Amino acid sequence: MQLELYEEPVPPTGGPKAEGAKRVLGTPSMGALTVVLREAVQNSWDARVGSAVAFSIHYFRPDETQKRALLETVFVKQPKAARLREQISQGPFGVLVFSDRGTSGLNGPIRADTPVDEVGAPRNFVDFMFDIGRDEGKGIGGGTYGFGKSSFFSLSIAGTVCVHTRCVRNGAYEERLMAAHLGTSAPGRTTGRAWWGAPGNKNPEPVIDAPAAALASSIGLPAFTGDECGTTIMVLGPRLATDGDDRPAEERTSVKEVIASLGTSIVQWFWPKMIPGRNGTPAITFRVIHEATELQVRPPASYPPYSIFSEALSAIDEYRRSRAEPADGKIIIIQSQRPAAVLGHLCLLRRPKRHRSTLPGDFEEESARELADQSHHVALLRGPRLVVRYLAGPKPPSELVDIAGVFIVDESSMKGDVENAFALSEPPVHDDWVAAALESRNHKTYVRIALKRIREQLGEFVLPFTEPGAEASAQPGLGAFSEMMGGLLATTTGTGARAQKPQGGAGGGGGGSGTGKPRITVSAGSLQLHPQHGRILSVPFTVESGAMAGPVEIKASACVLLDSGTEVEPPTGTVSPVIKSIILRRTKDAVGEVYPGSLVRLDRVPEAAVWEAIATVPADARVKVTLNIAEAT
Repeated sequence: MQLELYEEPVPPTGGPKAEGAKRVLGTPSMGALTVVLREAVQNSWDARVGSAVAFSIHYFRPDETQKRALLETVFVKQPKAARLREQISQGPFGVLVFSDRGTSGLNGPIRADTPVDEVGAPRNFVDFMFDIGRDEGKGIGGGTYGFGKSSFFSLSIAGTVCVHTRCVRNGAYEERLMAAHLGTSAPGRTTGRAWWGAPGNKNPEPVIDAPAAALASSIGLPAFTGDECGTTIMVLGPRLATDGDDRPAEERTSVKEVIASLGTSIVQWFWPKMIPGRNGTPAITFRVIHEATELQVRPPASYPPYSIFSEALSAIDEYRRSRAEPADGKIIIIQSQRPAAVLGHLCLLRRPKRHRSTLPGDFEEESARELADQSHHVALLRGPRLVVRYLAGPKPPSELVDIAGVFIVDESSMKGDVENAFALSEPPVHDDWVAAALESRNHKTYVRIALKRIREQLGEFVLPFTEPGAEASAQPGLGAFSEMMGGLLATTTGTGARAQKPQGGAGGGGGGSGTGKPRITVSAGSLQLHPQHGRILSVPFTVESGAMAGPVEIKASACVLLDSGTEVEPPTGTVSPVIKSIILRRTKDAVGEVYPGSLVRLDRVPEAAVWEAIATVPADARVKVTLNIAEAT
């Protein structure tokens, strides 16, 4: 069976054209790939039928047999201005496939002019394939406007997608397959919208059941098994490279790297759905596949700082159950006064900054790069628990600390009117809350007050003791500083989280390399939990012996440090920081020798060695570690 091309003629009264349909999303703050990912997952979540959804993304280059099926069965003809067939047949041609299972599929009638008996009856196939905009009777979900589907067409160089779905119709399973195109309109003739469907019909209709399944298989789409329902969308010729990238080929981002970046994007935007529920299963399971290789999608619990955001959301749920406050954090109920309404719950947490094992590339979102550097953000959520955006606050005084928060709208407040206000405030790509976009005065108040209160609370949590009008770096003394940081901040000498240059002068770490004196170079310290010593500060450093060939001594000392940099003795009766050991590491992960105490005497300095000083960190204090090297006497 060959599909038939249907080009939409311009009706006598005019109507939407393809160019307009592609512009309804405006200019999103995110890249095209992120917009499509968010739209696809939102659609899948809104269409769920059980407690869990399986969502996968697969990039592959069709083989010659699959290309032949596309050219000889699906896209036998093409709109005049399209170059789809040329793109499929010439050079490397890839497709990006978004697929879900555990959803209703694109159910409902297959023609837009088919009436339904009940308000709100499903019309998902018509909504995706034909209509522009959203039926008000559908209610509010993760998606609100029904414009986001145009992002699939915008991602395609050819402006074309192929859709395969399985749903229940009249009590029986039914498979449907159809392709669609947004291209270039011809004034007075065609709107630029086109479809490929079953032949012999006056209007475009999908191929049904066994022919649909066979055709989907021939072009490389995954089959439905058992009682599965769901939807698969193939984007033909996805835009995955940065236009105008004039870097040498070996420096450009590869397609595999771009597809792998979707693993980061999935965690960034959908970590609330990846948290295991009470049954141990997350609400959505994700897979990312490049050609035949499955790529890693890390669980949020092992992916800082998203692990802290996950903790914050769980803390809100626990607070709602038991009114329990989280450790090193706070929960605030955000409310408006006129009208009096609970707008939502905000949880703010302060945690030691954990090492980021992977960093986003230059093809990922700005917010992902910010979070990889340091979190000082609040994730904004509505009832569906999909991240709308990350609201940034001031940076913490220390680079060793992450601040992460979650605000979730109270979906039951004012009989759902508060949730409705935030949903309607979102632009078509659902990436912000914009009070000015709302008509209702109450709705504007809800959104405006919530954002104002969140910013205020985040600012106070990050810099609670900064006086109005003072510099952000003007901090109080030890007690207030320790209270602010919750005992999480500790520093080595020098500039904190950045590697230090060796200091000159005898007894202070040695002179420069030209002096021939030994020297120590200290790297950023990190707070850790030691099984014997409790909370410790681990300070990595390297040693260069210079021209010294004889024995040397390495000595470490620790003291309490005020925010001003002044060293102080702890008050009488309090615990002082103690150097517990100095460790020689033969490699990053392998310990060579452990020297108890604060002094090490060596006959000679091992070459290419990494050392580590371990100091205890008392509660409500930050600690400075000083290291010295000198010729042994």
